[in-house]
Amino acid sequence: MDDLWRHVFQYFTTRERIRYERVSTKWMKLLREYWKQLDTVDTDRLCNSEPIERWSDCVQAVLVRCSSHIKWFSFGRGHLKTDCLNTKKPLPSEVLVLLAEKAPSLRSFRVEEQVFCLERCTVDCSDPNFITSCFLSLLDNCLTLEEFVITLVILARMPWKDDEKEWHASKSETKSLDAHEETAAVLDSSNGSLCIDDNFMEHMPSTVSILCLATGEAVRIKNANFVPKLKKLRLFDAQYSFMSLKPLRDLVNNAPNLLYLDLSNSPFIGDFSPIGKLSQLRCLLLNGNCIYLEDGQLSAIIEGCELLEVLSLERCSKLSNEGLKIISRCTILKELHLAGVTGVTDDTLTSITFNIPLLKVLDISYCKSLTSKGLESLAMLQNLNHLCVNGIHDFDDRLVNMIRLGRPHCIIEALHCRYSMSMDELFRMQVAFFQSIVEPESIRSTYQLSRYQYI
Repeated sequence: MDDLWRHVFQYFTTRERIRYERVSTKWMKLLREYWKQLDTVDTDRLCNSEPIERWSDCVQAVLVRCSSHIKWFSFGRGHLKTDCLNTKKPLPSEVLVLLAEKAPSLRSFRVEEQVFCLERCTVDCSDPNFITSCFLSLLDNCLTLEEFVITLVILARMPWKDDEKEWHASKSETKSLDAHEETAAVLDSSNGSLCIDDNFMEHMPSTVSILCLATGEAVRIKNANFVPKLKKLRLFDAQYSFMSLKPLRDLVNNAPNLLYLDLSNSPFIGDFSPIGKLSQLRCLLLNGNCIYLEDGQLSAIIEGCELLEVLSLERCSKLSNEGLKIISRCTILKELHLAGVTGVTDDTLTSITFNIPLLKVLDISYCKSLTSKGLESLAMLQNLNHLCVNGIHDFDDRLVNMIRLGRPHCIIEALHCRYSMSMDELFRMQVAFFQSIVEPESIRSTYQLSRYQYI
């Protein structure tokens, strides 16, 4: 009979389970056993029937009843990313305190879309020191964490009550793993901004293998002295950060087995050539580095990173035709993103297509120096699954027929060019676009989603 009741309880809402504890001593015992067995707290599922203003109360009621074996915590994640952004769920300090007490075995804590989710929520940061201690306490107690991720976090100082601030954590798209590393965010008491500095990084568990600090000026790391203890580090993402050359040198010297590196939009790194020391690197993203990334640096990188499978150099405008030809040495490359790179010419494209037959994804959108002569070489890519040629005027129906002769199912994105996409193709592209918003499995962001395959 007890098993039957346990089965019935699964159909109750969280509020009903808590309320029915009062029915009898037996029901209370069975329901409390149910809570003690939980190691995953998905508030979007447990509290989905609660109004926004009662959401945090529901979360607290659940955490109070759980055992100290919580390994996975998610807060505020909506099933549809198109939900109105003003439906923010309050995350009071009491929830953080309970989580610190109840989750010494926490394996996943991520300030982004899945796992520990702070999407569309508000954290009361009237006491920055308190919020810092809560996050660092979680880090210090979670000794088996493997992933540390903070991406696209936005902090805003707003008039709230007297002099309180609100911390707004925004979303990012990432595929979750069974066990991940931890992230922590610090609200700097001096200026109310997110701060991840050298002192904070010393609290990082040595088990981390995935480290993402894509928070812009919030990253104030002056050196990478914390890297040597991260023996398992395989993925490092610091896009939009204010990292300089010294931390980059420390990183490559102390993490020679790095497999994935994203330093997109890093305006304070004056020389990217040290990346060439990462001989095991499989995926490299350097998008938007249009100030310092030049031919000589790219040459040093390609010569040292012979195992690259994914390379993205979008909008790196200082790279010339001759400098880009070095990419043809990456003979096992599967994805190449060159959108907006003005140095790409017919010679560049021909060299790439002739020497890299394994290419599956190629983005040459808005490389406006390309003509039909160079575009004809695309027909040599017999493994091509996705091609982006937006903004290239000479791309027409004849070229599409040549490509589809060998790859009939290849997805071709061709807007603002002579080729007129069919209604079916436009529909497929729109579906892919909405998939990139609602469920991050869009082929448009392949390298970002497949990054965990290297770990």
